[in-house]
Amino acid sequence: MADRFVAGDMVTLTNTFAVSGTATDPSTVSLVVTDPAGTATTYTYAGATITRTSTGLYTKNITASTAGRWAYRWTGTGTAADVESGVFDVVALDPSAVSPFATEAELEAYTGTSISSDRAAILLDLASGAIRAYTNQTITYGSTTAILPGNFGHVLDLPERPVTAITLVKIGDTTLTVDTDYVWDGAHTLYRGTKVDGVLSVNGPDYLIDGWGDWGGPGAQVTVTYTHGFASIPNDVKGVCLALAARSLQSPDGVNSESVGSYSVSYSRTGGAVSLLDEERTLLNRYRRRVFP
Repeated sequence: MADRFVAGDMVTLTNTFAVSGTATDPSTVSLVVTDPAGTATTYTYAGATITRTSTGLYTKNITASTAGRWAYRWTGTGTAADVESGVFDVVALDPSAVSPFATEAELEAYTGTSISSDRAAILLDLASGAIRAYTNQTITYGSTTAILPGNFGHVLDLPERPVTAITLVKIGDTTLTVDTDYVWDGAHTLYRGTKVDGVLSVNGPDYLIDGWGDWGGPGAQVTVTYTHGFASIPNDVKGVCLALAARSLQSPDGVNSESVGSYSVSYSRTGGAVSLLDEERTLLNRYRRRVFP
């Protein structure tokens, strides 16, 4: 599963070069990062744009400025010659889409404890961030403009779910028309083609599709603006959020520090961070997106 970030986040890319399991410095090290629009940028250790952290370990910080799928490729030459590739996903969210799943008043009622507003807000932000990180979903109702890589297939899956409306679909600068250029299945999948007949099905298109096309090929950029998520936070999600925040508050040792994505917090007391329990993960699995398109 690809790592997931919010547009504007700092992403740290790392790679360890090794020979027979022993970290070893290559003769040269380069990193090529390709953004969702297909623009590739090359960084090199020789050019002082890559940091050598220790023997064989190299890092590069980049700003994930654009929503969509990013790709990167590390290359080492010489004794520790190696090529390692990877991807990560970036989403663009409106401010309301990252609000906590529960309120400060609900946390006080849940714990039966008076909590300072600042601390309650931080605990709920961290708990909500942990849930979003596990599910790879925003869950909160909102609008997203996703920039996705094209492909030569007929199918395009949208990352945020459930999808409630599609407002714009473009391949490059060409705007597509629903049921003429593409068909939305009513769930989270777009089919490239023209709707002919039949009814929508969440299990796949029962209707006929004529004039099958593709999504512009691997070098294309597909832009989709759509609304998604739940207008009211589901009770099981809210319950996990409150339970996680409450454990952070009531842990005998307290919480020293914790971070989820862009969120981080430190407390004056010492102790360990509180994480999702197995039963909470089970509850959240129905919302979890396991594979990015």
